[in-house]
Amino acid sequence: MRQILTSVVMLATFAIGGAHVGHAQSAAERYPYCAQDSSTGATNCYFQSRAQCGSRCIANPSYVGDAQPQPYARAHGRFEPR
Repeated sequence: MRQILTSVVMLATFAIGGAHVGHAQSAAERYPYCAQDSSTGATNCYFQSRAQCGSRCIANPSYVGDAQPQPYARAHGRFEPR
């Protein structure tokens, strides 16, 4: 009985307050270029330009650019950035 009551309270709390899952952008996703190590293939993706990363420069496959706040659905149906 206690588990059922706990579950009902938790569900009601989420229904009233809503749950918003955000995406934390990693540091590597903010930089467009990576320097690739020729012997191991490891990448270091902390470069703003090709000139900074040198001759082993590749495009960062994880780069998402300047992330803008994403809209989310509020309980009353409007979409607003947070």
